[in-house]
Amino acid sequence: MSGRWQGIAFAVVAVVIAGGTAWAAYWMGFAGYLPSDALVRADRHVTGLLKAAALFTPLFILYLTWRNWLTARHKIKVDLFDRRWGLWREVERIYSETIEGRDFTRPLQLSAIHASWQAQYLFSDAAGEYLRDRFFADLNAWSQEMNRSIEPGDEVDWSKRVDELNERLGNHPFRFHEVVGQQMTIRE
Repeated sequence: MSGRWQGIAFAVVAVVIAGGTAWAAYWMGFAGYLPSDALVRADRHVTGLLKAAALFTPLFILYLTWRNWLTARHKIKVDLFDRRWGLWREVERIYSETIEGRDFTRPLQLSAIHASWQAQYLFSDAAGEYLRDRFFADLNAWSQEMNRSIEPGDEVDWSKRVDELNERLGNHPFRFHEVVGQQMTIRE
């Protein structure tokens, strides 16, 4: 059964149990006013209904507990995904602001340190180490190269170094996705 039909079946069973319990309570309340043979027949029906209600009550509670467990489990997965997605967006923000501003400023460096700590907690140690030791280290090196003064004879070396860093920085978002891509799903 799919989730929708389980919910509908649950509602129907709950209505039947509630109706049966109400009917039993009705007969128990008026049992003193019935003739004696009707009282005996009503007593048999009420006893059967009470036994059925006693049987279905734990099953009903078990079903509710199981549904609550599934809901809580799904909520944990969605919350973890949301936190991971937020970290992913933060890494993209740090990357784009550094590239656009051509400077890995102190606030961006602090954000990068915080993001690498979060990555170790939310993803894995490898993700945090990758961000800290490779991605953000290359951003810092690129920023320093872009902001340093160049001597007239060092232009060729500087150009090669910047080209190398640009190539590495261009690959980092894809490499970071490879490192954490499997963990960026709701299924686990």
